[in-house]
Amino acid sequence: MKPIEKGDGPVEPEWDNFGIRRTDFRPHWKGDLVNVFSIVEPQESEEVTADFMRHCARKLAAWVLANRKKFGKKDRFQVVVGWSKSVREHGTQIIKTGGTYDELQKIASGETPVEPMKSWSVGVFKTGDREQIGAFISPGNNCRK
Repeated sequence: MKPIEKGDGPVEPEWDNFGIRRTDFRPHWKGDLVNVFSIVEPQESEEVTADFMRHCARKLAAWVLANRKKFGKKDRFQVVVGWSKSVREHGTQIIKTGGTYDELQKIASGETPVEPMKSWSVGVFKTGDREQIGAFISPGNNCRK
């Protein structure tokens, strides 16, 4: 695995914090599964927050592409945007997308839509009677506009 380090090009995203975790997936493919993740805080409404989360997912995909030479040629990626546990204890992964570099390009450009998981806002916004499903692993850190 190659470390992400400061160098010649855009290495850090435009928000304050985010996380990267890598797992070697050989022999399934000749590269790592790289999780790139960030958390967001609720915005002024459910709709604005969903749009902001989509924006963050596209920006994370674009960041990976801009830093492609820092990753392996055969790496694959998961882009995750979610709540901190202070917002909601369970069901914190809201958007989970990704794939190969070609798939990331489609995500970053908006060609491939990214949508929040079902029941993503339960307990966060006053949205009526919707059932919360599943408990998910919490991503880390903070996505900013």
